[in-house]
Amino acid sequence: MPRQKSTIVRKMYGLRLEKTLMQEVQHLGVDLERNANDLIEEAMRELLKKYKKKGK
Repeated sequence: MPRQKSTIVRKMYGLRLEKTLMQEVQHLGVDLERNANDLIEEAMRELLKKYKKKGK
């Protein structure tokens, strides 16, 4: 089944991550049938929620 195009505007960023951390994310993506980018975006959103709650 073809993947639907997202209407979300994205900008490319260069990041340096630990090799083993990225490998774990990629393996998790395979297990969950999701791409690494989606998993990293999800993790970043959760991190922002966590710190927004602490600030209140």
